[in-house]
Amino acid sequence: MNLVLCDKDCLHQKDGYCKLKANAAPTGTPVGGCCYYCPKPAPKQKSRPR
Repeated sequence: MNLVLCDKDCLHQKDGYCKLKANAAPTGTPVGGCCYYCPKPAPKQKSRPR
């Protein structure tokens, strides 16, 4: 098991560590030296009733 520290706002980051699965493909958008960076999706906002 590899423990890779990560502080990026990445889909694979959890609790300060990278939880990337070993068979993931590189994204082609390196951020901070990581070629697997994938930004987290924006949280969905609940619509207010009218």
